[in-house]
Amino acid sequence: MRHAATIVPALALALSAFVFSPCARAAGEISDSDKALIAKATEFASHWFSLVTAGDYDAAYAETTSDFQKNYPLEKWADSEREFAIKTGKLLEQTPAVLGTWERNPAGAPPGTYFLIYVPAKFENSDRCRMEIRIRLENGGSFHLLDYQRIFADKKTVQAMREFQEKYAGARFPTEKITKEEMENYYTEISILANWRGYPKDNTYVITDAESDTSYLFTAPGHPAHPAVIKIPVMGDKGMVKFGHFAGNEAAYREWFDSFKTVNTQDMAKADDKALFVLVDSIPSDAVALSQQVQLMFPPEQLKGLSTSEIEQGLMSQISSKLAPFATQNNVRFICLLPVQGEDMRAFAIPGNETKLMLSMKTPVILAVFYQGGRVEKSPVSFSVGKPAPKRSTVGISIKPVTMPLVSSPSYWVYFNLARIQNAAAKAGSPEVFLEASGTGKTVPVIIPGMKEPLQVFERDSEIKATWYVDPNKPDTWRQWR
Repeated sequence: MRHAATIVPALALALSAFVFSPCARAAGEISDSDKALIAKATEFASHWFSLVTAGDYDAAYAETTSDFQKNYPLEKWADSEREFAIKTGKLLEQTPAVLGTWERNPAGAPPGTYFLIYVPAKFENSDRCRMEIRIRLENGGSFHLLDYQRIFADKKTVQAMREFQEKYAGARFPTEKITKEEMENYYTEISILANWRGYPKDNTYVITDAESDTSYLFTAPGHPAHPAVIKIPVMGDKGMVKFGHFAGNEAAYREWFDSFKTVNTQDMAKADDKALFVLVDSIPSDAVALSQQVQLMFPPEQLKGLSTSEIEQGLMSQISSKLAPFATQNNVRFICLLPVQGEDMRAFAIPGNETKLMLSMKTPVILAVFYQGGRVEKSPVSFSVGKPAPKRSTVGISIKPVTMPLVSSPSYWVYFNLARIQNAAAKAGSPEVFLEASGTGKTVPVIIPGMKEPLQVFERDSEIKATWYVDPNKPDTWRQWR
């Protein structure tokens, strides 16, 4: 039976989330028929957490198993909770519960369905706290708490962790080879710093720390290099700078480590499909746009009085916490930042980009468009709503929204086609593409890279004509578009 409450002292960390049960099902393997069951389990975990933090110990205790009550008499347990509440201070925010693992009728345990649920929270004295709740759904249909533990780090501990992160010039330890115990403590340390923002991918567990704009890839059991970790800043002036440690097979670790290339947006030729790039006010060519888009909005009143560097740090935090995790999970190669034009425009640097992000201080909104595959053109192609120069040879195509994904935005079909239009114009050697929208009904403004005003796209019978210059003496570069 676990301790009811665990305080994590500075750099003396208890590992829990790093230990995976080989029999338990991961969240990503849940079938549709079990979704309702999982929802009820997470609801119960959130409910039980709320009872404890509200001080309703009698009600919370009544929903525990007989084994728990045998190990923790009510008064003794309630006293330990009151003591813990003094250390944490008042509850400020309870994050929705997240499923860890679940299993039906495990060997050596009473019949039932078992769940491990994570409930992160923020308190007065710490914004790094998580309760790990183990519950059982008995065959009769009722949930009961088996046991739980809290991982809690006060603000002084978190600061000490951050100082250790910089001790060895970006690496956590002085040598790449470390012990398994050090690896386990490192995993827990990063989990706390990142407030448990993580997800499984390719036999690894990826944790993104927004405050340091860094992603950590920890191997899972079954990975050839396990246990090992690679630390990659989401972006940097020198591109993807990486650090790593291993406590297992060194050859497998080296092969895994070397698979992550060190590149930047000015050296695309060296990049493989694992590299993630951020483009400012531009899109890639010959790429596939995802139907999902993200809008970053910044309250104007909060930007008043902030320096350029402070706003740049805020932008990077938004990119690493809101955009990069989604991009990594969906094999995105390019995150394209398209700012809404407006009054009081200011320029901000985005690491790895020569082009600065122009952001309106009156309407500080950025649309993030995601692309899989593709490349950046060496000679940029601009878009406009003007007319081609007379007496110059041109070619054009018309595009319409034929089939749209259910979750797509009205602008999805435009961005989907812009990448291939840009690709065709670049092959023809045209420095510019001219866009003309037609249709009926209301219009929707669509941000186009490099254009000061959005393209007004009609909601009904919508069509966009794209025209670009061609060399009549080189028909191979444009004949397919006639």
